[in-house]
Amino acid sequence: LVQMKKEYFKNIDLLKSIACILVIINHTSSYLLINENYLPFYKIEFVLCRIAVPIFIMCTGYLMCTKELKGKDILKKILKVFIPLFLLSGLIYLLQHKTIDFLFLQNFIATPIIEPFWYIYMLIGLYLIMPFLNYITKNASTKEHIFLISVILIMPALLKLFSLEFSTYWGVAIPTYSIGYYLMGSLFYKIHDQIKFTKLSGILFFILYIIGIIFYTNDHLELYNIDSLLLISMSILFMNCILGFKIKHQHKFLTLISANSLYIYLFHPLLQNKIYELSIFQNLISFNYIIGILFYQFILLLICLVLAWLCNYTIKKILSFNSK
Repeated sequence: LVQMKKEYFKNIDLLKSIACILVIINHTSSYLLINENYLPFYKIEFVLCRIAVPIFIMCTGYLMCTKELKGKDILKKILKVFIPLFLLSGLIYLLQHKTIDFLFLQNFIATPIIEPFWYIYMLIGLYLIMPFLNYITKNASTKEHIFLISVILIMPALLKLFSLEFSTYWGVAIPTYSIGYYLMGSLFYKIHDQIKFTKLSGILFFILYIIGIIFYTNDHLELYNIDSLLLISMSILFMNCILGFKIKHQHKFLTLISANSLYIYLFHPLLQNKIYELSIFQNLISFNYIIGILFYQFILLLICLVLAWLCNYTIKKILSFNSK
């Protein structure tokens, strides 16, 4: 069983690295829309990348669900993401306004300074209730676990498929989708030695992916929301498929991305526009649009990975120095 868990942690590393790559592609694929001739390629990237956040949350549930977290543990986890979020938000505000004032604190509490940072706010909220979610995972039977996920994730997504207007009061007592995905990740951990139908999951995922591409229109983007039935189904199928892989040797590059995914996530929205505007990428895009965009996305990932590794390395050195 111990060996099985180690094997499946390799799969989680693979999932996290894939999700991290997809986040960068998702936030940069909009450059394809500058030239309408490349809308089909944009659809290919956009629909696939929408599974990134659900995968991240489910991986968090998988990795954290067995931990008995106390107050100090939660505080450490929150500070680990809050401090870089606060510092980077302050830096962005300083560059925009040439000063730091009380208005920054008001804005920081009210809303993320840039849209992609919403995920860190959500993650902090998830950390706060994680001990209670882990208690549910530990004490609920598999059937109870599945029922709870169905109520939180599946049922609201099914209701949204109908054109009828449902009162928001129907779902006022139902927790948010992030909790549903976390519990789904913890369910995967609970049944990780019983996971079946991995090939079928891969086939069904591909079918839904193609359907998502075919039916993509700007008028119906709600179909690709994180809490939509399409995204829920694609995300769960994809994770089930990857967990079924037998990974003998994890690629070091992917492991490095997984280990530094937090800082990659934080850095990429700060750098994506500046890197895109570099003449080398503009020249390459002029030569071949698709190759230029793909190369730009890869270089952005590489630069963010280097910066993320440097940050983590520096923090570890500081902490080891303090402990000494």
